Amino acid sequence: MLELAGRHLDTLAAVAAELRQALSSPLSGNGPTLAVVMAREAGVGAATSSTSCRVVLTDSALVYNFHHPSSGKIKMVMQYRDIDMACLDCRTHELRFHVAQPLNYFAADYDHTQWPSSAGGREGAAVLRLVLASGKECKALAVVLRARLPCLSVTGPG
Repeated sequence: MLELAGRHLDTLAAVAAELRQALSSPLSGNGPTLAVVMAREAGVGAATSSTSCRVVLTDSALVYNFHHPSSGKIKMVMQYRDIDMACLDCRTHELRFHVAQPLNYFAADYDHTQWPSSAGGREGAAVLRLVLASGKECKALAVVLRARLPCLSVTGPG
């Protein structure tokens, strides 16, 4: 009986160690995790994913997994320095942003040379987007991004 309990404790300790490591080293290894929020939908130009995903905010990047319709799961590491337009709408819980460089796996879906007409303009092939799970997630994202994205505009209660 004690041997069985000991094995369960070892299993719990291993799970706890994995969780600690996951929180201290995000998907990309871009420094410490500042916040983790949930998105219920994501888009890269014309490609969309309605699979929810965890968005890890580090000191230098947004990191999340995008479920591409034909390529499967793709790890997105969006460096803040590469984001040249961003709008967070806290009414709709949507972050829209533009990255001025080509994205691997998205040549047919995302056109980095096209400039969005405005942060809230038409979707087109030039916008990446994350629809956050709640207003609480939106506020947490706003706190981190305000300090790291000079181009960020925030609308709504955020």
